[in-house]
Amino acid sequence: MSLQSLLAAVLVLAIGGCLGRSKTAADDAGGAGRGRDAGDADGPGGAVGSGGGAGAATGGAGGLLSETGGNGAGGAPGTGGGRAGSGGAPMMGAGGAGPRGTGGDGAGGGGAGTGGDRGGGGAGAPVTTTPGAIKVYSGQAFLVADGPSCTHDPDATGDRWCVFGVPSTASSGDTDLFVVDVTKALTPGGAVTCSAAATSPDCLRLAAPVFRDSYHTIQFRGDTLVYYGAGMTPYAWRPGMANGTVLLQPGADDVNGCVGSRRGAGVLCFDDPAAQPDPDQYVTNLYVGRVPDGLPLTKVATLLITGAFDDPTGGDPHFRYAFTPDGASIAYSTRVPTDPTGDESLFLRPVAGSGAGTMVATDAARWKISDDGARWNWMSQYNYSLSAPSGDLQSASFPGGAPATTLLSGVADFLTTKTGAVVAITGLRDGHGTLRAIPDPVGAPAAITDLDTGVAGVVKVSSQGNVLYTKTINASASRTLVDLFSKKVDGTAACAVNPTSDASARADYFPGDGAVLWGRITNLADPAAPRLLVDTHVTTLGDCATATVASGAIGNWAAAGDDGVLYANDPVELATGQIEASLRFRALGAGHTVGNAPVALIQTRLEGGYVPLLSPGINVVVYGMHTGDAATDGLYLVPLPPTR
Repeated sequence: MSLQSLLAAVLVLAIGGCLGRSKTAADDAGGAGRGRDAGDADGPGGAVGSGGGAGAATGGAGGLLSETGGNGAGGAPGTGGGRAGSGGAPMMGAGGAGPRGTGGDGAGGGGAGTGGDRGGGGAGAPVTTTPGAIKVYSGQAFLVADGPSCTHDPDATGDRWCVFGVPSTASSGDTDLFVVDVTKALTPGGAVTCSAAATSPDCLRLAAPVFRDSYHTIQFRGDTLVYYGAGMTPYAWRPGMANGTVLLQPGADDVNGCVGSRRGAGVLCFDDPAAQPDPDQYVTNLYVGRVPDGLPLTKVATLLITGAFDDPTGGDPHFRYAFTPDGASIAYSTRVPTDPTGDESLFLRPVAGSGAGTMVATDAARWKISDDGARWNWMSQYNYSLSAPSGDLQSASFPGGAPATTLLSGVADFLTTKTGAVVAITGLRDGHGTLRAIPDPVGAPAAITDLDTGVAGVVKVSSQGNVLYTKTINASASRTLVDLFSKKVDGTAACAVNPTSDASARADYFPGDGAVLWGRITNLADPAAPRLLVDTHVTTLGDCATATVASGAIGNWAAAGDDGVLYANDPVELATGQIEASLRFRALGAGHTVGNAPVALIQTRLEGGYVPLLSPGINVVVYGMHTGDAATDGLYLVPLPPTR
C-alpha cells in the first residue's frame, strides 16, 4: 500500500445522517445499528466525525494516521480500533461504546492491535527520545484503549492512572493489560518502574492476556476501566483495587458493551441471549451495578433492538441508554417486545436500585439529559429515518419528565451544550437543513436564533457555546473533506474557518474556547503525489485569523491544552506494513498565537500510540514504544508546558 493511499484512507470520515452517520460526540449520543449497537447518550469523545477521547482531559488512543477525537489524541495504527460503522446521530450525535452491532465508538481508534513481539523488525533508523522523558515500563508497550486511556472522573481527587498493553507472556501474539499510576510517576522521588517480570502496586498487570474485539472494548469511562479476560468475561478496575473484578459471568450468552459512568462507580453491560425468544426480533438484557461493592451486576430490563417491522436498510435505533450526569442513576429507552411497532418509552432507575426503572415518558426518542442534570430533551413523533429524519423537539424537567414543552418541529437532530443551549438542524432536504439555536430553552424558549442555512452537519460544539459546522461535504471513495464555519449560539462571532471543502473533519475548539485547531489538505489537485500533505492550522475566533502550526505529511494532531499542539508527521511504512512517525510539540503564545517558538521533537519511530493527559498538576503526553529495540522500548511520560 502506498503512503498516498494510507494517508488518504485515514482521512476518510463518515459524518452523520445526511453526512453518512456520525461516530462519537462529547456528552452526546447516539448509537446506531442493527445488531446490538445502541445509543450511548453519555458516550465519550469528539463530535460528529471525531473519535475517542473525553474533551481536553484525556483522549482515546487512535491511529497515528487516523481521525481520532476531540482533544484526545492519536495512537498507533495497529489492527485494533474503534468501530467505524454506521452508528451515531443523524448529524450531531455519535455512537459511544455500545453493545454489539454495526455502529459504534468513534473513528479509527485503537492502539497497536493485538500486540505481539515484532522480533526486532523496524526501519532501522535510530530512536531519538526527548531529554526529560520518564520511562515507567521497560519493554515493548503500546496504548490499547478503544476510548479514553486514562482516568478522568471530574470529581475524583486521587491519582491519575492510564492503561496500556504489552506483548503477552502467557499467549504468543496476544496482549497483556497493565495500568500505571501516572501521578506517582511524576512525583519527585516517586519513581515508578515495572516490566513484564516485575510489577508493583503502582504498575499492575490486570489481564494475561486480555480479550479484545469490536464488541468487547477496553476503555476508561470516568475512573472505571472495563476490559475482557478469558472466555470474553467482563472485568472492571478502579484506582485502589489490586486486581480487576468480574462484572457478570457470560455463560452461554455474550456479555458486551460494558462501560462505566463518568462520575462515580457505576457500570453497565449488555447480555445478549444465546437463544433469542423470537426469531423475528433481537433483544438484549441491560445489567447495571457499582464497582466493587455492587457486583455482580443485576438485570434492569430487556431492550428490543430490532423487530420484524423495522426498516431492513437500517433506520435509527429505537433504544438508548446513559448514566445520569451525577452517575447515580441509569436512564434507558426501549419498545416493549410484545409491541414492536409501539413508541419508545423512557425509564429511569437508581444504579443502587433493583428491578426495572420508573417510566418517565412515552414517545421519547433520541433523548439527552442536560449537563446540569436539570432537563430532559427528546424527540416526539420521530420518524427514525436515515435519509430524512424528523420529529418534534421537546423539553421537560428532570427527573419527573412533566410537563413536556415543544421547542421546535421538523427537527432532524439536536444536541445540548454545556451552557444549557439547544442546537438543532431543521427542515432537512437533500442532506442540508437550517441550523438553529435556542440559547435559553428554559427562560426564553421562543427566542430562536437561525445560525445558517444549507448546513450539512455539526462538527463540534464548545463548552462556551460556539458551534463548528459544515455546509459542503467533498466525499469520494478515498476521503471525506469539509468546509468549516463557526458561530456562537446567539448568532454572533461568525467566522468562516475554511470556506473550501478541503479540510479534515478532525477539527476541534481548544479547551479555552478561543480558537479552532484543524487541518487542510494542500495537494488534492496532484493525484500523482506520493503522499497527501496537510497544513495544520489554528484559527483564532476573535479576529477569525488563521496561522499555520505545521505543514507536510502530518498524520494527526491534538491540542495540548491551550498551550500548544501535538502532531505526528513524516510517516514511514515498514516492510511489515506498520507505520512509524515522529511525535512533535509546538508551543502557542497567549491567545493561541503561533509565534516563533521552535518545534520540539518528542519521539521518533513512534508506533505505540500517544495521548495528552492534562489536568491540574499533570500536563504530560503518554506514549508507548515497541520498535524491537530493547534499550528504548517502553511506556513514557513527557512533561508539557502547564495549561493556562
